[in-house]
Amino acid sequence: MNFTRRLFLKILTLAGAILYFPFNKKNKIFAFPELDKSIYSEIDEKSYVICVHNPNATSWDYKTGYYIEYINQEEINKMLDKALLALTGEKEVYLAWKNVMSKYKPGDKIALKPNFNCADKPYARVCQEIMTAPQVINTVIKGLTQYIGVPEKDIYIYDLCRPIPYNIIRKYIPYNVNFIEKPSHSILDRIKIKLKIGLAAPDMSGPIEMREKITDSEGNFITCYIPKLLTECQHLINLPIVKYHQFLVVTGPLKNHFGTVRFSNLSLYPVYLHGKVLHKSIVDLNRNPHIKNKTRLVVADFLFGSYDYKTAEHKTEVKRKWKTFPMGETPNCLLVSKDPVALESVMYFYLIKERKFHGLPIGSDHYLYDAMKFGLGIHERVESEEEFKSIKLIKISI
Repeated sequence: MNFTRRLFLKILTLAGAILYFPFNKKNKIFAFPELDKSIYSEIDEKSYVICVHNPNATSWDYKTGYYIEYINQEEINKMLDKALLALTGEKEVYLAWKNVMSKYKPGDKIALKPNFNCADKPYARVCQEIMTAPQVINTVIKGLTQYIGVPEKDIYIYDLCRPIPYNIIRKYIPYNVNFIEKPSHSILDRIKIKLKIGLAAPDMSGPIEMREKITDSEGNFITCYIPKLLTECQHLINLPIVKYHQFLVVTGPLKNHFGTVRFSNLSLYPVYLHGKVLHKSIVDLNRNPHIKNKTRLVVADFLFGSYDYKTAEHKTEVKRKWKTFPMGETPNCLLVSKDPVALESVMYFYLIKERKFHGLPIGSDHYLYDAMKFGLGIHERVESEEEFKSIKLIKISI
């Protein structure tokens, strides 16, 4: 994507305006300034986001048992196949995968980054909350192994902030792949953390350039690192969920990498990246070459979705029926793109629309303009699907 100096200054000015625009307390919604859409006239390409819908993908009633057991794997497979054909313009699924993984060479390692943020909760809460469904992970693994010929041993599923338990995740993934999770409190794991041993450990040769000073609660400076897993893998596939975040609106593909970053003080959680440094930290993390240059595909789980964080009625990020989503109360969708910013923009649109319907607060999207400024992808803030211009949103129903 080519950016001129004039375009850079326009985006920078717009991002600043959004960042400092006052909060409308009466309506509990950020009153956004008008968008100067001339910034898009100088973007010489479009980013494609595919929204594929399949009403047969799930059959959960929002109350019975573990929702993962009500997801149809065969239907999910059909959805990703259709999405990749639309995304690449190819006529055959194997050619679509060849297009996506054109840089793959035998022996390369591939990292898959789902969002397992609720995986450390009690089983009863996991049943109600939301995470990347194993079936979505499975369909990606199927494509990599069947069409690209990637050995299962060269595929790594990771979330470094959470455990990956057998009973809620691993037993639903029938492949002999690697799982890289948050280290436990065992003596062995503590030793490995201290000695920086293993793929979950920080690669000391891979510091992340951060524009803000990152500190702990006592003001001590902290350096952020890429984990050894990503410095040793050649390819990355991002598997986020569609979920509201109380500070961002969207916990999408960009913030999903808070489960990637490692810290010089060996902390296992990204708490230092919240607060005033949050927005720049998200962008800085994603512009690291090991993330930016290795990301081949983003497949977002929008089978359900959580448009609110915590309310008096719901104390957790539970799955809810939607009122404004055009495909129905249960989205039953996958969002697929090569552009993480464009895909997050589409997420932002759907979440904002739903939150407005319920009279809920809306947060700023200025970090997405910041991401666009650094060439991470295209962002558009629109009021309707038809208003997307630089983002080409293609909707498919099965």
